[in-house]
Amino acid sequence: MVRNSQCFCIRNAFNAPTQLIVAQLDGYGGTLYERFSADINYGQASCCHYSNSQCNKATTPDAVINFEMYVVVDSNRRTGYGNIHIPAGGYAMVSGDPDHPTIQSYDPHNQPFQG
Repeated sequence: MVRNSQCFCIRNAFNAPTQLIVAQLDGYGGTLYERFSADINYGQASCCHYSNSQCNKATTPDAVINFEMYVVVDSNRRTGYGNIHIPAGGYAMVSGDPDHPTIQSYDPHNQPFQG
């Protein structure tokens, strides 16, 4: 688990080989091509520090960042999931059934975030 990271992190916590394709939808300070995006293999995480203005133009840990995500299993793209909100100083764990994933977001103080 990622805790007190002072950056937003997205962790692929599925139990089976899956890949998360994640792209930032808003809150970035650079161009569309400089926004946070990552291909995250299972058991791995990808992060960006909240003070990095390319990932978080507000550069504060409480700014809320919006993402879209796709789950890939056996090279087949699954239905995408959008509007995943994570505080810039928090993190998200994605787990469960790849067709209906459980997405748990936490704020910078490790408290559940409902955004």
